[in-house]
Amino acid sequence: MTDPSASADIARVALSLVPARHPLRGPLVARRTVSLFAAGRSKEARAFADNALRQSLPAEQEADVRLSLAAMFNISADDRADNARQGLSLTGLSADTRARLWASLFHNLMVASRLDEGLAIESEVRASVLASTDLAAQYFFQIGRSAMEYQLGRFEPSLRLLAGVDPGQLAGFDDPRERLTHSYRSWLLSALDRVDEAMAVAEDGLASAQRDRQNWAVHVFETWKGRHLLHLGRLDEANAMLEGRFHLADAHLIVGVLDAASVVALGRVKLHIGDERGARKVAEIAQVMLAATAPVVRRLAAWYLAVHSMASGHPDQAHHWLCALGEAERLSLFPLFPMEAADDPLLVRMALAAGDEELAKAVTEVAARRYELNPGVPSVAGAAAHTRGLLNQSRHDLEQAAVRWRIWVAPGWPTVTAAGRWTPSIAFCGSASTQEPHTTRPEPASGYASSGSDAGSSRWTVRNWDGNRSRTPSFRLRAWPLRASPTGGSPTGCSFRLIP
Repeated sequence: MTDPSASADIARVALSLVPARHPLRGPLVARRTVSLFAAGRSKEARAFADNALRQSLPAEQEADVRLSLAAMFNISADDRADNARQGLSLTGLSADTRARLWASLFHNLMVASRLDEGLAIESEVRASVLASTDLAAQYFFQIGRSAMEYQLGRFEPSLRLLAGVDPGQLAGFDDPRERLTHSYRSWLLSALDRVDEAMAVAEDGLASAQRDRQNWAVHVFETWKGRHLLHLGRLDEANAMLEGRFHLADAHLIVGVLDAASVVALGRVKLHIGDERGARKVAEIAQVMLAATAPVVRRLAAWYLAVHSMASGHPDQAHHWLCALGEAERLSLFPLFPMEAADDPLLVRMALAAGDEELAKAVTEVAARRYELNPGVPSVAGAAAHTRGLLNQSRHDLEQAAVRWRIWVAPGWPTVTAAGRWTPSIAFCGSASTQEPHTTRPEPASGYASSGSDAGSSRWTVRNWDGNRSRTPSFRLRAWPLRASPTGGSPTGCSFRLIP
């Protein structure tokens, strides 16, 4: 049976017919519990499991069920973590089972973006794993540590930890982390500006999932390939890969980082190709996602809503969405998981447009810290200089950002700057001697048709840094000075030069 909700209901009827001490009662309780969670009936599932499992199964068998639930990556990371906690509350477990539960709890806290909670238990998890001989626990802990290093901004150590995981042995545990780890490796490569390698990893994972007919894994790799296509500026392909996967009626089922990040990617593709109706539909989905329990989903939803509002010309509304999780929480919205270095300057611009210098400074510090940890990654260096330049109105920093972004944009990626990974741009307005830095909002022109500038319509031909006409598409540009220009100049009639 493929309908988990129907499976849960059938198990309920069967349980009503089975005597209390019948040997089938335990398996039926386990089946109903798993099916309820898989159907998205989380509240009902928790209430049932916390009573029925304890009454029907011995501790070690209940722990096995809890471990299975802790590895169900189509349910909320918070539900997975809660099941690991419930397993750890059992007495009489073997050291190996307890270690695997600890490692599962740690990993699920990390992928829920509950970094502080994960850090608080890391030493206890480590001690339990080291005291065990369970290879699965060791691998799960290592994957969790990789996610921890990523969120702390230490990309190379994160990749090294992941490289130490043997996918062959992990596959032997019949655990979805083997596929998910393959996908996660592509995140790390992308964060290190190794986007071609990230795409190759995603394509390899997709081919493997298709060969093994694992539809859930096919979905994971297809959506992540769509995200990489967005980074590369291959918008039509990205749109085709992501289109039709997410619907408002099922938005409450978007409870994990993989789908949440893919929703954001879809929305940004829609913004870039000028599909306003499609972008609004994604915004409606994101508003439902704000009700999710996992912080990672809520933060990604709030971020897309802010980006959508800013792209629609409503900076005040954008700031409202940045505060959707709470006024204090806006300061910890970044770094997102997964993160995009190029988002940092955009968030600084949003903050300054709303007069929120506290937020602008906080994001600039995040970007600076990431650069300290990853000095050899051009996009990270560019983001640090760009945020600093926006915050301090520093022409020098903005020019440094231009250099860094130019290094990052690889030959053969003609649209990556305008259409792919980079949303905020830097523009200068005025004569060469009086240029003031501005930040611009690019809105893709219909069909990405190239056209000349028209002072009456604010449509501009994108030009390269050297002033030559670019092969990249035309955009509608609107500029908001971060502070009043000494000359009181406006965007109209200015000579814009986009910096990635």
